[in-house]
Amino acid sequence: MQPKLSFDIADLKLLATHSSFERGSDYYDQGRVKKVISKRNVFEGKVKGTSTYDVRLVVDGHALDFTCNCTYQMGGICKHCVAMGLAILDGEYEIVAEESNTNDSSANEEIIQSHTYNFEEIFYICKDELKVQFLHQFLLQNPHFQSDFIQYIDRRAKEKRE
Repeated sequence: MQPKLSFDIADLKLLATHSSFERGSDYYDQGRVKKVISKRNVFEGKVKGTSTYDVRLVVDGHALDFTCNCTYQMGGICKHCVAMGLAILDGEYEIVAEESNTNDSSANEEIIQSHTYNFEEIFYICKDELKVQFLHQFLLQNPHFQSDFIQYIDRRAKEKRE
C-alpha cells in the first residue's frame, strides 16, 4: 500500500501551464513514465520524450520541488514533471528502503536535511535558475505582483538611462 501523498492533481495544474499539463497528461497516458522510485519524500524517475529525461520531485509538506534535465523554460513545470507527478498520484512508483550506510556523504545529507534554513540562507545558496523559475511561477499566479514586477523593471530601466 502506498502512503498518502500531500499533493493532488490540482497542485500539478497550478504548477504547470495549461499546455504543459495537457502534454504531460498525454505522456503519462502513453506510458512514457519509467522506473519511478521513492526514498522518503524524494521521487526519481525517467520520462521518455525526444530523449529520456531524469525527473526528480522533492515533497516537503505541501511544497513540491520538481526538477528535470530537459531544456523547457516557458514557465511552470515541464510536461515530463507533469507526467511523473501523475504516475506518482496513481501509485506507480516503488518505495526503496534507505541504506543504513553512514559514510561521510550520507552523514552530510542528514545534517543538511535536519538543518532549518532561513530565507537569506536559502536565497544565497540556491541557483539563479531556480530563483527565476520560482519567480516566474509566483508571478503567473499573482496578477497584482505581475504589475509590481513590470513597474520595478521599468523604474530600473529608467534609472540606467539617466
